[in-house]
Amino acid sequence: MNDEEINRAIAEHLGWIVPDGCANWRTRPDGKTVFFNPLSEQDPIPNYCGDLNACAEFEKTIVDWVCYRIKLSNVLGIGYAPDLDICEDVRAFVSAKPKQRCEAFLRIHNKWKE
Repeated sequence: MNDEEINRAIAEHLGWIVPDGCANWRTRPDGKTVFFNPLSEQDPIPNYCGDLNACAEFEKTIVDWVCYRIKLSNVLGIGYAPDLDICEDVRAFVSAKPKQRCEAFLRIHNKWKE
């Protein structure tokens, strides 16, 4: 998935809506419909792939943290082991890039496309 597809998949999972026939309008989770112009900074879909603050928005919605931890471990290439040294585990998660967090999030919701 490219960054645009990832950002859109996460936004839609969080409640953003793209009305039929009007690709430049977005309805935010708070119900406000806004015009989305990809060439401006006016209320765009968050850049989840490039911004840890945006990642915090979807990470707040995670219910199954064990599943997220497993998926993120796999995305990071360290694999998951319950007996993994806690320092190594924490270091890996703290250093995870936004795009890696996005992939793990979409994978736990079965929305990741190869």
